[in-house]
Amino acid sequence: MTDQWAMHWNKKGVEEYKKGNFSEALSYFTYALNKNALDGNDTFKVYYQNRAVAFLMLHNYEKVVEDCNSALKICCNKALYCRCQALEALERFEEAYRDAEIIISSDPNNKSFQCIVERLHKIVQERKERSHISAKVSKRLDLAFDENANEKEREIAMNKLLVLARERFGAEEIFKKEVVSKIAQLVKVEKNEEVICSAIRIVGELCKNNISRTESVMKYVGLLWCLEMMNICRKS
Repeated sequence: MTDQWAMHWNKKGVEEYKKGNFSEALSYFTYALNKNALDGNDTFKVYYQNRAVAFLMLHNYEKVVEDCNSALKICCNKALYCRCQALEALERFEEAYRDAEIIISSDPNNKSFQCIVERLHKIVQERKERSHISAKVSKRLDLAFDENANEKEREIAMNKLLVLARERFGAEEIFKKEVVSKIAQLVKVEKNEEVICSAIRIVGELCKNNISRTESVMKYVGLLWCLEMMNICRKS
């Protein structure tokens, strides 16, 4: 009788879900799970994945992952797909991509899911690249702005920062680390002209083809500062 009640509540949940009443559907699927005596069977798996989809529609992604994990203990490709969507929404892209790879390996001709795999792969690769560039930027910054470091090494570090500033991710990381304010302070006391010119050129690269960064730089240092720095570079 318990299993019949579970089936009844699941059916009610499906009906409410089709009407777009996701909160009501969620309640019914929860009743079905609480009433089902056959924990671990295929029916139980269906109730978990149904509730996971309801949670997904309500944007409760943590609960989606929990229910999909429970369904996947019994094994279900649909739950894996649902968990993949939730993990992506939570910006847990590496985990989402792992799920996507498992799904596409079992269904390689699924063109709609191939697009998801490609999108996640691109995101994961970009995050790896950003992480790598972020580490390089931090290393160069520490050396370039260290007044006690070897002068030649500081020149090299600043030049390498200039190279990174010409790359998309490099410019983003440098700007994120508030390098403009550091450069504004640096040029007031720095005696090495090579370091000064490279530092000023970094500011120029950060502004290049980027209105948002240019506006931020202008607000912080002002137009007169920029013009003065350009004159310094021309004289050097």
